[in-house]
Amino acid sequence: MSEQAEQASSGSGVADQRRAQMLRAALEVIADRGFADTRISDIADRIGISPALVIYYFKTKCQLLTEAISNSAAVAIMLPMAIPLGSAAGFGPVLIALAVGIVSGFAFMLPMGTPANAMVFGAGYVDPRLMARYGIMMSASALVLFLLTARFWWPLAGIGIR
Repeated sequence: MSEQAEQASSGSGVADQRRAQMLRAALEVIADRGFADTRISDIADRIGISPALVIYYFKTKCQLLTEAISNSAAVAIMLPMAIPLGSAAGFGPVLIALAVGIVSGFAFMLPMGTPANAMVFGAGYVDPRLMARYGIMMSASALVLFLLTARFWWPLAGIGIR
């Protein structure tokens, strides 16, 4: 193996370890404080890193939760909190339910994110490092596409703020 390939391979291994460390810390903090009282900075403080690094890997607290547990469980936890918060901010409940439900499906990084991820991983077809590496790109791309869709297409389809 060439020196560059070795460095790239060890770099992705470090990234995978860091991501797993963040997920463990997130689960610990959520277990201690509850999801509603957990902040990204609490997770970062637990493992001694910058909150920006957690955001780099997971983008949002909801995405972090979705990667740590199944997406169905993430919706069950997030939706009861999101609807009153969204209503207070002037958003309709249908808009909030759509946003939470769709974004929770962006669990592409780890086997426990969705049943499909677990099946492919369990069958041995995908290396976990590759799943994490490509999953982070897919998650970021899906989030950008979601934001564009919500901003431009939803109003045309009649899905508005109220």
